[in-house]
Amino acid sequence: MIDLMGWDWNTAMIPYSERWRMHRRMLNQNFRAKAALEFRPRQASNAADLVRRLSEDPKDFVQHIRTFAASVSMAIAYGHEVTSTSDHLVDIADRAFAMLSGAVFPGVMAVNTLPFPAPRNDLQNTESWFQETGCAPASLATMLMRANEVNSTGNAHDEAAKEVSAIAYAAGADTTVSALSTAILALLLHPEVQQRAQREIDSTVGRERLPSFDDRAELPYVSAVCKEVLRWQVVANLGVPRASLADDVYEGMFIPKGTQIFPNVWAMLHDSEKYPEPEAFKPERFLTPEGKLNNDNVDAAFGFGRRAKDEQGNDVPVDIVYSNGMVRGGVMLAGMTKLGDTTHEEQRASSGISTLQDYLRGVA
Repeated sequence: MIDLMGWDWNTAMIPYSERWRMHRRMLNQNFRAKAALEFRPRQASNAADLVRRLSEDPKDFVQHIRTFAASVSMAIAYGHEVTSTSDHLVDIADRAFAMLSGAVFPGVMAVNTLPFPAPRNDLQNTESWFQETGCAPASLATMLMRANEVNSTGNAHDEAAKEVSAIAYAAGADTTVSALSTAILALLLHPEVQQRAQREIDSTVGRERLPSFDDRAELPYVSAVCKEVLRWQVVANLGVPRASLADDVYEGMFIPKGTQIFPNVWAMLHDSEKYPEPEAFKPERFLTPEGKLNNDNVDAAFGFGRRAKDEQGNDVPVDIVYSNGMVRGGVMLAGMTKLGDTTHEEQRASSGISTLQDYLRGVA
């Protein structure tokens, strides 16, 4: 079904190959820890716009966080400014991702089990939908394309640049909406958490300005809230599907070549031995007795596979300040905005690759 819908260029779905290595190299060069710092001004600007929208129209907060996520991701990937909630390019991209999200798991689509190749058809134009803004200025897309012009690396590099730019948007927008929707739900259901986070912000930042990335070291509880958001309602419960490249044996269990493998991220982050009362929302589980952040970076929430390396070949640890700065900023902003009273009737989430909250009927 992935091939049929035209998503075979998706970095997460490409088999290990030279094409995959080219994707990974481009992503690592532009999103490694130091390089990602360049995106902070864009994140901060859009976060300020988000808090303004939340303050002016709190009832439409779901649309506000969608616009925020799309704005940041589209600007970074393509240099495209999202100026309305009905942006044409964002709508195209979101519809394409919605198709993928509902089709990747076994048993969902009959075509995945049919013993013959899927036909090529118009659905495979999905990639071209993402590429409409490939010539936009000051973006990941233009940086990669210009690098090809300088180095004359050929058509394969051009195609990879288009694909990597598209996945940068798709991966960033949907996951950010998932994390922010969970953050707002958690703050509404646990006002004591919101109040404690607000007190920490007030004592450190004051009320004359919004928090910035530079304040992070002085906001351990807010950072702990971010980590608990990612653990409590995992963005991708089953991660990205994998397949074994060869026969293997793991702890006495035989895994044939071609076996589909789904990492149960939800179970890992709800292990009661590591996280007592895993269903409870408790940011303090990420703090030491002295009130400092502990060493748990909820790595499983960020996926698995080959880890990024620095210039010396050392592993680069996952760090929310780089990998999920938008989530951290969004939690702060949600904590500073009154969204109304809520009645805890039932907590539900939609199905698909990413967890998206179906908000409580009592939210004002």
